[in-house]
Amino acid sequence: MILYFIKVALLMTVLLIIYKVFLSKINTFKFNRFYLLLSLMLSLVAPLIVLPNLFPQFQNVSHQFERILEFDEKESLPIMAEKASDPSNTVLPVESDFNFVEKSESKNPLPFKKSTLIFVLYLTGIAFFTFVFITKILGFSKLIRSCQQENQGDFKFVLLDEDTLPFIFLNYFFINKEIYQNNQLEKEILEHELTHIRQKHSLDILFVEILKIFLWFNPVVWFYKNVIQLNHEYLADQAVNEAFESRTDYQLLLISKITQKSESFALSSSVNYSITKKRLQMMAEKTHNSKSILLKGYAIACSFLALAAFSSSVQGFQVNPIVTFAQSLEKYEKLIENALEADDRYTLVLKNLDLENLSEAYNTLSEEEKEKASEFPFLEEAAFVKLKELQDNSEKIKITFKFSTPPAKKTIREEVWENWKKEKNLSIEIDDELVEVNLDDYAKEDFALHQVVETRPKGTLKKPEYLLKLTTHDYYEIKHIQVKKVLNHIIAEYQNEDKLDIMYFMKGVNKNVNNTKENLEEIILEGILSHEQKEYKPGPHYHEGVFIPASLTTKNEKWKSVNIFKEQEPKF
Repeated sequence: MILYFIKVALLMTVLLIIYKVFLSKINTFKFNRFYLLLSLMLSLVAPLIVLPNLFPQFQNVSHQFERILEFDEKESLPIMAEKASDPSNTVLPVESDFNFVEKSESKNPLPFKKSTLIFVLYLTGIAFFTFVFITKILGFSKLIRSCQQENQGDFKFVLLDEDTLPFIFLNYFFINKEIYQNNQLEKEILEHELTHIRQKHSLDILFVEILKIFLWFNPVVWFYKNVIQLNHEYLADQAVNEAFESRTDYQLLLISKITQKSESFALSSSVNYSITKKRLQMMAEKTHNSKSILLKGYAIACSFLALAAFSSSVQGFQVNPIVTFAQSLEKYEKLIENALEADDRYTLVLKNLDLENLSEAYNTLSEEEKEKASEFPFLEEAAFVKLKELQDNSEKIKITFKFSTPPAKKTIREEVWENWKKEKNLSIEIDDELVEVNLDDYAKEDFALHQVVETRPKGTLKKPEYLLKLTTHDYYEIKHIQVKKVLNHIIAEYQNEDKLDIMYFMKGVNKNVNNTKENLEEIILEGILSHEQKEYKPGPHYHEGVFIPASLTTKNEKWKSVNIFKEQEPKF
């Protein structure tokens, strides 16, 4: 959400600068009006649009922003889940009631989220500026109802007692009653204000005012209103000069109006020296068609590049809502879930996987989200080609991906529970937090896992002390079930009954792989694809370079260790 608003603000700024550089000094006022309004709309939409891969130079812009901004937008539950997914905190379950393992460090969940405060402030701003906007509208409504009106068909005169310059709002023409009744309104001023009504300039201002409610913190929106109102004046001046021949008389008339008293109405254009000076200068501006076409072309080209730069870049056009990141991650996880075996939720069958949609969902994830998503590192371009080839050959090669499974829940025997309650040298840790509690306040059925750790310093003759680690059922779900799936094994089964088991969890032995141009996942899939065309060298197969332990079971041999990556000899 925050990233979206930052992109909107920056994109609005860039598009407004483009307007200032190329369009603000030429008299293409109708085009300028269209450009200003469209740039506001596209600034809201562009950060949500996913561009095709025709624009690879803009591919990582979103991720760069995400790396700069790392707000805590998650609850403490995912924070604990992230901790649980850390391999350093993993404890292997055993059958005995006393386990001698190292104590894991625990983390306290954050008491308050930064994003909650930001969201409250944002809603407060919306409420305040909504109140201001409604107050302005009610002010006009009260003015209209309290004053005499004269219907002129397409518009209405509203006769004011105040001595003020004429102004309009929607199809209402506000004018001093005495000037109207004495027919003292200059024909140029009448034409100017009627142009505002005919071209519905008030709708532009209302649109910007509504944007200001939701983007109240974005100062660029406020600048846009001033620029749009000034362009409205240019449009009205142009209509006057086309209707009447004497441009000089009209300019003198405008200068005379500067010194007149005028009420301030936020939803209508104002008259002052600075604005009048710009209007007079623009009346004298003459832009050749060739120059205007060239400048408009530059503006369109630069705007297109800006819009592309602030958009994502993956295959196919699509529009995501503001919560696109969370929904993309949810879509990714759902596609993984759909490919899992019905009776084994930790085994994924490649044949069942919707690769195209999975790749699309993966490419919309930020780098931070990819770290938290279920591990399936075969969606980058080079490996994805091999993965698709393997899926197309599913009838010949069955591929399954085995994720790490959670520890099995353990039941506490009654006699063991009673002994723990009597033990004096027993510290208690519940859900990774050291606590001072009485076990009499709990039932043994409250816990899904248990582990006892001896804490007596080694080499001493002191009486042993123990740490009892207990895991509640709710925390078990958080720590072991609601965490990212981690890939352990890749199994390839062939028609000739060969079975390869690639131990992916041991990828850490390739410490130097990141310093090479080799893609580990691509090499794994290539090794699986080319297995039937190779003969493996006998003897030790571990060597320097890319390597992950793998075992091969054949019709004639039950098990042997092989290296599917290098040192293979082709069959002749």
